[in-house]
Amino acid sequence: LGWHEGLTHSNGEGRLTQREYFAFRLFPRNSEFSTILCGGKLFQQFIVDAWAATEQNRLNYIRMNQSDLRADLYQGLAYALQDDGERNMNLENLGRRIILPSSHIGSARNMFELFQDSMAITRFFQHPDIFGTMTANPNWHRIREPCQVDRIVCAEFPDEQEDPELFDMVLKYMVHGPCTRDRCLDETGQCTKHFPKSFQDQTAMDQDGYPLYRQRNDGRSFEKHGFFFNNSHVVPYNPGLIRKLHLHLPGMHRVIFNTRDDPLTISNRGQVQRTRLTEFFRMCATNENARRLTYQEFPQHYVWKQQESTWKIRERSFAISRLYFARPAEGECFYLRLLLTTIAGPRSFEDLRTVNGVVHGTFKDACNALGLLQDDGDYYGKDFVLICVMTCVIVFANTMDYLSQVKKKYTILAFFLLMRYYPIPTLNWSHHRGNRFIDEQLQWNREDLELYVQEHEPQFNEDQRYCYDVILSSIEDQSGVVFFVNGPADTGKTFLYNIVTANVRSKGKIVICVASSGIAALLLHGGRTAHSTFKIPFEVDEYSMCTINKNSGYADVFREASLIIWDEVPMQHRHCAEAVDRSLRDIRDSNSPFGGVTVVFGGDFRLILPVIPRGSRPQIVGACLRRSTIWQHVRILNLSINMRLQNASPANREFAQWLLQVGDGSNFDDASSNMIQLHNWINIVSSIRCLIDNIYNNIDDMSLHEDQYFRDRTILSARNTDVDLINKEILQSFPGNLETFRSVDSNIVEAGADNHVAYPSDYLNSLDLSSIPLSKLDLKIGCPIILLQNLAPKQGLCNGARMVLTRFSHGVLEARLLFGPHAGEHVFIPRISLTPSTALPFHFSRRQFPVRLAFAMTINKSQGQSVKYVGLDIRVPVFSHGQLYVALSRATSPHHISALLPQNSTLSNTVNVVYPEVLLQ
Repeated sequence: LGWHEGLTHSNGEGRLTQREYFAFRLFPRNSEFSTILCGGKLFQQFIVDAWAATEQNRLNYIRMNQSDLRADLYQGLAYALQDDGERNMNLENLGRRIILPSSHIGSARNMFELFQDSMAITRFFQHPDIFGTMTANPNWHRIREPCQVDRIVCAEFPDEQEDPELFDMVLKYMVHGPCTRDRCLDETGQCTKHFPKSFQDQTAMDQDGYPLYRQRNDGRSFEKHGFFFNNSHVVPYNPGLIRKLHLHLPGMHRVIFNTRDDPLTISNRGQVQRTRLTEFFRMCATNENARRLTYQEFPQHYVWKQQESTWKIRERSFAISRLYFARPAEGECFYLRLLLTTIAGPRSFEDLRTVNGVVHGTFKDACNALGLLQDDGDYYGKDFVLICVMTCVIVFANTMDYLSQVKKKYTILAFFLLMRYYPIPTLNWSHHRGNRFIDEQLQWNREDLELYVQEHEPQFNEDQRYCYDVILSSIEDQSGVVFFVNGPADTGKTFLYNIVTANVRSKGKIVICVASSGIAALLLHGGRTAHSTFKIPFEVDEYSMCTINKNSGYADVFREASLIIWDEVPMQHRHCAEAVDRSLRDIRDSNSPFGGVTVVFGGDFRLILPVIPRGSRPQIVGACLRRSTIWQHVRILNLSINMRLQNASPANREFAQWLLQVGDGSNFDDASSNMIQLHNWINIVSSIRCLIDNIYNNIDDMSLHEDQYFRDRTILSARNTDVDLINKEILQSFPGNLETFRSVDSNIVEAGADNHVAYPSDYLNSLDLSSIPLSKLDLKIGCPIILLQNLAPKQGLCNGARMVLTRFSHGVLEARLLFGPHAGEHVFIPRISLTPSTALPFHFSRRQFPVRLAFAMTINKSQGQSVKYVGLDIRVPVFSHGQLYVALSRATSPHHISALLPQNSTLSNTVNVVYPEVLLQ
């Protein structure tokens, strides 16, 4: 193609490479006619051939010089010079061969670096938030409201008369279907892409910020390939793009040397070589602004000048930086990287190893001192370590030194047990006692229970008395009826459950009380969560069974049970109830529903339904208990008398009636809209700052921060991102010293799996998932926190429990419970390891305190709690059935509700999502 090895630059300096030659030929010049550029398809062929020749030449050079090109750490070169002498050293015995460097496009090393670059971009910008033909970002101010989404993405047929060209393109390219077995239908005949979509009058945002696009039922349908399609079959598209694109679219630096070079020259070159890291240390020592940055943040503000080997202030352009990836198996290199992503402004390697004035011998020791590694030292040597903390540690902790962990844990537990039972002689109590699970269920004091029933039975209203009698009748007759106690908040469902439970237990019978959430379970006498009691699998489907062995002592409890009470069942997936039904039929050897035991379900279908990530309306409705085969056996019992309104003012009665209309979806502005007018007693505020001041007035006054202050207040929002921002802003105003706790995140690799692709710890740190705590947890003494995991439900440590932080150390938090029967009690929360169940293409573990700030919380988390002052952040409207009803009904008075609407809203109305097909009429 015109190039040969003898070509040199015009000035005679240096050899002319193939790449430079072809770049010269492809450049257009006014002074000469370019046959190549005018060659049409031959021009394209020339470019392909030229690139192939250049690439082959580079590969050939690397291949032919494998024996000469080697690389080693400077430290290795220095040791070799010291041992063998400068002139006697054989360079061919040092380092390792360079196989295919990352500079070669398409090589394994190059692809791995590109992958790490993408992880760095994701860490900086967070996960993309909206998907059309392009990827957008949640931090963009341009796309925050549903109306803004509609200007970019459409999911409906355009008007055929107004824009026939766009209509033809949408019908040709953007319609899903027809669905067939070989395309998208699964074994059950359902479309794996969830088409046709449910009709949607307006675009809404779900909890993850994922849009539910507007797809209205306008009655239009269009024929294609013999099938008729309407708006529910349209794939979201951007009108502008579819017109344009008519298709789907310390001495550890590496030294490179030649084996023919002089060893002394190589040594001197490596010794004086200034690296990016050592120059970063120098900048931190001399520049105050540099000391505010970590090594990973540094290149965003400074640029590396290769020729001068120094950092200069970045004056233009923007850069996202990342550190080269290191696996834990690489030892000190991994720990050095961890420190460089955490510590701001280090001045030397020794400075990196210094923690609280103590210089540690290794980077690993420094990481341990900072709490960046899993270490059992968190739990030992503390003066307030308790058995309950140790129990949580044994269940949840997953530390690196497993053998040491087991020895320490069991030594401490053995000590406590010996002290408790000393001097009782050794005895195998299993031969002298019955079934311990049944004994636990029968431990109630029957006389106390009878007194409790006699005291509270007369307080029943007419509805409660009727429900009470028919439930007891089913138990006495052993007819095994399945009931559903239906009633809104404050109609006395929990009051009814506890008296029924006391009555049955006072007769020496077993009652199993469960609830779908830990908060609701605390309100039931002897209550536990349904998942823990029935051992429901975490991932359930239509064929799941509970993990209870039929011949176990635990199964005997269910054989002997006379009654099962299951509260808040509407928020649980129907597969959970069906799994319990199948298991009890098997355990009790009966084909009757739930094996013939009387079951009392309870709840309100106006509340939030089962959470289906990014689920459509049919999917959410299909997950409800009402769509289960069990429902045909259910007898409905209604509670309609609001106990709180017996002596309430007319204003409160009016507000309660309006709330029921919100839950029923009977007060929309018009029949075709999902907008409602907020009650005129609700205070509409203009900014998030006003909302915070209305709810948390005098937040900076420490004298007011008693338990009752936080017990009476909360701010609710539909999205986790908004909750985190509100919590962060309030924490800044909250008095006290800020303490930061960092998590330890690690990849989880299944046995036998390929461990080649590992995710850097700083990327894992950037993942913010609702089911796990933040990687960087900022706390102050006295601030409210919420628990994210069931640790010890019997002691009040259940998912959703709100507490006030009273004390903290590196390994344990001490807090005081705000709600429930254990309110006011002090509890201890250790660091535990949590593995989120998400749609991520990998698994990872995060070791952190399982808490988040609770100045604000999501609407879903607030279910079951009542407070005096409620703030609603509905700048982003609710997106799921029952959310607005739950949010408004958390307040004990309509006069203490404040709401923040979208910025451009001129009316006091908002979206209310209600699925009438699930409500009980």
